[in-house]
Amino acid sequence: MILLTNGDSWTQGDSPAQQANWHAKKSMDWYDIVPHFGNLYKYLDPFGNPLVHNNTRVLYKFYDSQVWPKKLGRLLGSETWNAGRLGDDNHAICQTTIQSCEWLKNQGKKPDLVIVGWTSMIRIPIYITENNELTVQQQRPDNHTLANDLYDKLNYIQNEFLFYIFNLQNYLKLNNIDYLFFNAFDKFEDFDQQYMSKFIDKSKWIINDPSKAHFKEYICVKHGLDDWDEGKYFRTAHPTDVSHIEWAEYLYDYIKKL
Repeated sequence: MILLTNGDSWTQGDSPAQQANWHAKKSMDWYDIVPHFGNLYKYLDPFGNPLVHNNTRVLYKFYDSQVWPKKLGRLLGSETWNAGRLGDDNHAICQTTIQSCEWLKNQGKKPDLVIVGWTSMIRIPIYITENNELTVQQQRPDNHTLANDLYDKLNYIQNEFLFYIFNLQNYLKLNNIDYLFFNAFDKFEDFDQQYMSKFIDKSKWIINDPSKAHFKEYICVKHGLDDWDEGKYFRTAHPTDVSHIEWAEYLYDYIKKL
């Protein structure tokens, strides 16, 4: 079995919730990080083949941590590839999941199961010009006029998210790849009120419900936490290795019951 996972920092890991090891290298024959976190279109040679990893320090810095993809892969006894990248928005998660699948297929390693932990729908790229060069930044709405305007148009933000879910869902179905989706830490409370929600296969979501903040809520409810304050389970609003392990165990039990 080949497992591919993707998401943001709740999938890759994040410091200080995880201990970064800038000298870490691949040390297991069954667990690896997808080249360039699946962002392959930027790093192709003239023949369309991915170039050598551009920064293995970044690529493997959480390789030694017990993030949920690694723990889940061990429980499933599967070859596991993690494309999770901290800071990624849902557009990037959709895109890099598809590119990761295609890269793995080219290696003769078509995934049997893809699990995606979607990030916040309000994490969107903002394009700005600095020194006559176009740059992209991940911005929150409290410090950028354009972001404020977009955030006010909630249907725009929500339907963009549904569009990415729909695209990835259809790609995986067309390629006969099984999959499971969940929200890492943000709710989608009015999911069923959106125009595009009728196109989403809820049976492929944790507890058949795209409205929940699945990972965060599972840890908070299990341990009676009011929020993701500093402590054993969260640090700087990110799950610690303890929480990653518990989420992996939950996913394992959930998958085995399907």
